[in-house]
Amino acid sequence: MQTPKSIANHNLRISTVAIFVIISVIGYFTFNKGIPFILNWDLFGHHAYLANLFHNGTLDIQDLSFFEGIQKQYENTNTLYQFVLLENGHFMIKYTSGWAILMTPFYAIAEVWARIGNYPSDGFSYPYQTMIAIGAFSYFIAGIFVLRKVLAYFFKDKLVAVLLILVVFGTNFFFMQFASLGISHNLEFFLVSLLLLFTIKFHHEINLKNGIILGVIVGFIGLVRPPDLILTLIPIAWNVNDFGGFLVKIRHFIKFRKWVLFATIFAFLITFSPQFIYWKLVSGSFVVNSYANNLGEGFDWFTPYILEVLFSFKKGWLLYTSLMFFTICGFYFWIKKALNGFTSFLVFLIFLYVVSCWTTWWYAESFSQRALLDIYPLLTIALGFFILRIKESKFSWFFAGLISLSFLFNLFQTYQMTLGILHGSRITKDYYFSTFGQIGGVTDYQKSLLSIDRGTMNEFDFKDDNFKKCYQKYFRFKSDFQLDSLNQYTPTIDLPPSKISSKSYFWVVARWKYEGKAEDLKGKFFTMAMKHGNGFYAWRGISVEETIFHLDTVKKEVLVSYITPNFRSKKDIIRIDVFNQNGKKLKILGVKLEAYEPLVDREKDF
Repeated sequence: MQTPKSIANHNLRISTVAIFVIISVIGYFTFNKGIPFILNWDLFGHHAYLANLFHNGTLDIQDLSFFEGIQKQYENTNTLYQFVLLENGHFMIKYTSGWAILMTPFYAIAEVWARIGNYPSDGFSYPYQTMIAIGAFSYFIAGIFVLRKVLAYFFKDKLVAVLLILVVFGTNFFFMQFASLGISHNLEFFLVSLLLLFTIKFHHEINLKNGIILGVIVGFIGLVRPPDLILTLIPIAWNVNDFGGFLVKIRHFIKFRKWVLFATIFAFLITFSPQFIYWKLVSGSFVVNSYANNLGEGFDWFTPYILEVLFSFKKGWLLYTSLMFFTICGFYFWIKKALNGFTSFLVFLIFLYVVSCWTTWWYAESFSQRALLDIYPLLTIALGFFILRIKESKFSWFFAGLISLSFLFNLFQTYQMTLGILHGSRITKDYYFSTFGQIGGVTDYQKSLLSIDRGTMNEFDFKDDNFKKCYQKYFRFKSDFQLDSLNQYTPTIDLPPSKISSKSYFWVVARWKYEGKAEDLKGKFFTMAMKHGNGFYAWRGISVEETIFHLDTVKKEVLVSYITPNFRSKKDIIRIDVFNQNGKKLKILGVKLEAYEPLVDREKDF
């Protein structure tokens, strides 16, 4: 590792040229069609802190009328999933506040601009779009400059330049930066680069100043993405070779550096405190699981999807970002050649495990594994050690060729993403190979090779094309059972998916038999949902007022269909019943349940 003095005197001209190229290229792709409107979907939720505080003068959200108006005007989200309904009837923002805090200076400028320029002062009009985009791009630039400083501690300037080009254009970072400007992962790239820089500085000169800065950085990392607090292991285990050395380091700080340790922890707590205050303010509790209302996703620590995250056609990191294979190999050479290689590799493995334990492990629409962008600064160092090693090998040209092919392949697949050939979350093996090397339009046949879109299939009628019946059973109720104001629910029916089909999804068709008048069906909801623990997700309720309600008045039968979602756990069950909302009586005789599994389960190609 180079010393800070040698770095200060080192000529950084080549890496400066690399940074200029990086900023120019990504700047062009980001802004060549104008200012991108990034305040949508998840960023709509992150931004809600600022919009609500500046526009409504409060962090408390008593109702969603303001955001419903924003949604209608800007069409930046299809549902307001970004908010959580609390027991007190108010709403809480689902995401933590770090993104909003980092964007506050840019928002403040936009607020002045909007008022002076007679734009709507709603947090989403043109001045806000512009300034938030500029803010996000500024953090990207800062991240590249900070990463260069980190790499300069390990490598000469020429290799630093090569590494910057490789990590930006040879990975999914390129696409995610210009196509998803402002996402929290891009901010974490900047913060984790800072974490590495001040981890190195702190261990070179242990003092209160460096400790406080390190604590603030860790606080912001947690404020932006709480799971990334696992990266606190980097400074904790830095310069440690084994568990014994770790204990020695802890004892040393407690005995000789306790004020530095205290200041670092205090700085972290102060930095993270806005989130504790917000949670307490809106919910009455200092710590809140903001994903509790959505049981369809969360961390399941004993069922990681490591192989899927790394290799699947749906979103395999090493399939779509093959350059990172050399990074993993680079940890071996880092461990052999320099201090902190083993520590860094261990942090990577733990981080990969955490990412893989999120049940919706593909992380929505994106190119490759966007959740791993956060740790790219650390991985870039490992890649540098790999390149250093192959330069000394007699097979150097061979490995250089492989790296170049991976680099070019990533650029090509990035191009396919921009053309809409590669899908952000529904790629299957058949689809992948049918579009391999393709730059022309996707055919209808190729589209049929994608995995199903479960988010929209429930909006349409079930058709048994490409499906076969795999289950059938009739459930009869007592002859005198009826829904009324006292009996609001029919007896529940629980179906364990594992006993229905081994496929990753299937349709459930319920044919409810009733007795009485059709008009008595008003106010009744025929529901299906997934039960996870004591809660439910992927709930669907159909009433007679909806266009997809199917009623046969001759047979006196109501037909409801349901496509199973991505299962949170293999132990989850499908719960089926009828809910009486308006209190009018209706006699329910029973229900005939059928299940239909796909003839070809493309989601199981991996």
